[in-house]
Amino acid sequence: MKKYQKGQSLVLLLIFVVMAIAITTAATIIIATNSIAVTNLSLGLETERMAESGAEKAITALLRDPTYHGEVFNIDSGTVTVAVTGTTTFTIDSTAVNGNFTKKVEVVANYSNNVLTVASWKEIN
Repeated sequence: MKKYQKGQSLVLLLIFVVMAIAITTAATIIIATNSIAVTNLSLGLETERMAESGAEKAITALLRDPTYHGEVFNIDSGTVTVAVTGTTTFTIDSTAVNGNFTKKVEVVANYSNNVLTVASWKEIN
């Protein structure tokens, strides 16, 4: 029967500790990367909702006043710019800027006999 040499268990312990540190570091990096990705996704979706809110506000304003031409307003930490062009067929451009994100929504609506009908609604890249 062979006898273990002195220090062999210390070497094995060091190998296990290094492996544990490597696995823990990799897991921490993965968690941090996923956290950043989720935050960016959340901010992008929030910015898109802000642009849609600007378009909805413009539709409401056009119902009240068909001569409405747009405005700039703040929602939370972002800015929404709404521009309305046309007389009976309106094009509503709503652009939201929130941090590094910019989203734009374009709505085409027809106004006839005091009735406003939305013809199209799309996000512009």
